Amino acid sequence: MKIFIRKLCLLHEKLTMWGLKGIWDWFKSFHRTIKLRLFFLGNAKKYPYCYSESGITIVGALSGGQWSLSKVLRDFAYSLRDAGIPFQTYDIGDGSDSREDYADILTPISDFRIRKYSHAVEMISSPLPDGIVDNRARIVFWEFQEGVGEAFHPLLEKDDPIIAMSDFNKAYFEKAFGSRIKVNKILYPLRIDVSQVHEKKWCRKKFGFQDSDFIVFYNFAYTSGWYRKNPCGVLKAFAKAFRNIPNAKIVFKTAARNRFPAREEELLALAKAEGVSDKLFKFDDWMPQSHVYDLTNICDVFLSLHRGEGFGLGIAEAMLLSKPVVATGYSSNTEFCSHHNSIVIPYELIDIKDNEKDAVWYRCVRHWAEPDIDAAAEALRRLYNDETLRFELGRRARDFISQKYSIENFRKSVLEFLKCGQASRVSPSLVK
Repeated sequence: MKIFIRKLCLLHEKLTMWGLKGIWDWFKSFHRTIKLRLFFLGNAKKYPYCYSESGITIVGALSGGQWSLSKVLRDFAYSLRDAGIPFQTYDIGDGSDSREDYADILTPISDFRIRKYSHAVEMISSPLPDGIVDNRARIVFWEFQEGVGEAFHPLLEKDDPIIAMSDFNKAYFEKAFGSRIKVNKILYPLRIDVSQVHEKKWCRKKFGFQDSDFIVFYNFAYTSGWYRKNPCGVLKAFAKAFRNIPNAKIVFKTAARNRFPAREEELLALAKAEGVSDKLFKFDDWMPQSHVYDLTNICDVFLSLHRGEGFGLGIAEAMLLSKPVVATGYSSNTEFCSHHNSIVIPYELIDIKDNEKDAVWYRCVRHWAEPDIDAAAEALRRLYNDETLRFELGRRARDFISQKYSIENFRKSVLEFLKCGQASRVSPSLVK
């Protein structure tokens, strides 16, 4: 009865937040989940007696490029390949985007064996039935220091182990769940082949900018939480710093704009009110990941005034590309942003307004970080006036990220994870 009431409450929240179309999409997703569960059960029945070898089965939406979590899984698979760790993948995504970014790490359905490897790794939501594999763990990203248990309770109540990819998350998860749920730490699979990113001058010409422009850059998805990502804060800090500077420009790379037209209008209206409409440039269409890296490389500064970050991938990628970063000093990006390699913006923990909880899973979060806009504007002016500082911060950022997120360190963290649990034969009775 409690589970039924919880599902009704969740359905009501989705209806309130997403409308009828969102509910219809949710029902379609639910139907697809049932089909996937039947596939995994059938696959386990078909190959019931195989012994698991040490390795990882990745089950998740590798396709669906509007979501940063899809990129996480793709990079995870590529990093396993680069680290020489056996793996297979099963894509449960909608396949709506180009396969250019992930085709060579997809396992053919004919070769897929759900019990082939000792461990299965999923995102927080997964169609994989219980009892199929011995050791399964869910990658969980969380932006705050409260609310994760309430947000994901229906999915975590089975006590499956969690994979955290930052010390910020690991410490909070251990506090939130105590000894009930095992929390593993795997190094984030950060990967960019810097040698394949075009040089800055070429990139600027490609995207229509001049060498003399001073460009501040930020990328975000409208689906990731408008208020949490805080692009309006970024725009306000830019305007405060550069309203009267002719060669300063602010560039946004966005995703899923078509689903949130009101948000785009809000951003454009703010740019007009702040007097920087002519300085705002937006790239909203999908582009291959290599083009996103080229777009990132046009900038002089990467600016993130987030109120919470599950990891901060855009920040880390900019740092690896030798970009000086100005970022809120709160949440998982503190894993790699420090006063040594970036400009960390102070913040105040404030109450979240109910209308700013624009994702169902934030309903039990009470506080998030409010970055100091004045401090961010001052940091931008410092970087504008000091080319040496820009170069030095960019160099330190690149050196730190490339060392910390090396494939060797990633491999060590995965091998430590694989030691957790003991592979064994799974009884065929579990899938009857």
